[in-house]
Amino acid sequence: MSGNREWIESLRPCSRDFKINNGSIIKAEAIGEVRVKAFNGFEWIDPILRNVLDVPTLKVNLFSISPIVEKGLKMSFNKFGCRVFDANGNCCATAVKRGKLFEMQFKIESGSFLAGGQKQFGLKEWHQRLAHQNFQQVRSVLKRFNINFKDNEDELYILFRRKTTSFSVL
Repeated sequence: MSGNREWIESLRPCSRDFKINNGSIIKAEAIGEVRVKAFNGFEWIDPILRNVLDVPTLKVNLFSISPIVEKGLKMSFNKFGCRVFDANGNCCATAVKRGKLFEMQFKIESGSFLAGGQKQFGLKEWHQRLAHQNFQQVRSVLKRFNINFKDNEDELYILFRRKTTSFSVL
């Protein structure tokens, strides 16, 4: 389910009500497909999510387990995240556990398609997330995995520039 209609292709009218976890009812207005890039643990692949419901009132995207299992796919969960496996046992999608939610590792051309929303982080945030690796290494990793980020190099130079002090010899 998504509240971002512009992501949904082949949109068809649909009128369905759903009860969500907090007991409230949400209404789907349309159904269609979303082309995503999904991280399978090693690389970004290009699946198409079918039967994605357009729910204009949603603030975050929701990925339902029931349709996945009904299609014969398997899911494996642990304390760090989850993996979705196809009928051949190949991992076709992953999720990272954040608090009590599992964020699917999907992205589309206009940004990240994550259960937690879409925010583009700056190089400083990625530096902190990736165990304070040097900025060149962080930039290299993000580019290798096609992760969009704000490359605020000028800002970082000023922030992390070290001042040198001269010492006189006695």
